Amino acid sequence: MVEPIGEAHTDPKLILNTVNIKTEQPLSATALLLGERQLHTLNVFDWVSVDTRRPIADQSQAEVLVKVHEGKRNSITYGV
Repeated sequence: MVEPIGEAHTDPKLILNTVNIKTEQPLSATALLLGERQLHTLNVFDWVSVDTRRPIADQSQAEVLVKVHEGKRNSITYGV
C-alpha cells in the first residue's frame, strides 16, 4: 500500500503515478530512491521522502509512505 502525505494542491494520483511503486511487486531500496528522484524532477516539491512505514524484515507486505512538501506556487510580480 502506498500512501501520500503532505500534498495541498497536487493531485494524489499524480504522486502515486510518478512514484511508480506498484502493489503485489517486490519492493527494494532502489525502487524507493527512484520514486524520490522522479518526484523531485516534477519541480513541485521542496522535499520528498519515500520510505517504508516499518523496517522491512521478513514481511510479505510493506506499507510505503510518501511524504512531500510543496514549494511556493508560481507568482508574477511586475512594476516600475
